[in-house]
Amino acid sequence: MNLDQIERYEIKTSKMGLKLPVVNDVHLHSIYNPEKEAQSIADKYEENIKSKKNILILGLGFGYHVNKVVEMAKKYHGEDFNIVVIEPNLKVTNDCRELKIVDESILTIHAGMPIQELYEMRSLVEFLTDKPTVIAHPSSFNLYRDYFKDFLSFEAKSDLFSCSRIITNKEISEYLGSFGDFDSIENLIDHKILRQTELKDEKDHVMLAYRHMLLSDF
Repeated sequence: MNLDQIERYEIKTSKMGLKLPVVNDVHLHSIYNPEKEAQSIADKYEENIKSKKNILILGLGFGYHVNKVVEMAKKYHGEDFNIVVIEPNLKVTNDCRELKIVDESILTIHAGMPIQELYEMRSLVEFLTDKPTVIAHPSSFNLYRDYFKDFLSFEAKSDLFSCSRIITNKEISEYLGSFGDFDSIENLIDHKILRQTELKDEKDHVMLAYRHMLLSDF
């Protein structure tokens, strides 16, 4: 399902008195006992949570499973853990926040964002580079399958213009932009910088060091 295909949305109350979102007639949590269901999700990933302190959760819903994962992370890592939640539906997220179900002071939620924008966030990219434990909230993942599959298989743009936009060092960004169109930094180095008769800019040496690191066994 694409986000523009969301036609119906409501909040129901479970048999245990807990609120749950229903999107296009899909209940994102158990209509009977959301807490018990959430515990079973956390239990399924217990060994992964125990072995890694960085955890990526795909799907927020109203966060009952997120809270159980937080409890388990605290059990094994104390306060030394990092949880990031990706939720496509901003409406669900805002309602979850209004109900104050999840404590955002101990985790990060990215909601309603295009995938390209997610991958332009340096902190998120660095988090993903550490290969966190990935926990898919079943109902959310099935509902937004296309979104999450695209997120997991995303290939960031490597053309020079895109790279120069997200580099935080202004001097390096302007340096890369001065070369015009190249489909990647690697090709810029191979076909432009290395072909200069003399390296005049200190940033040329930085680029060569970067290329050496890519080709080495570090």
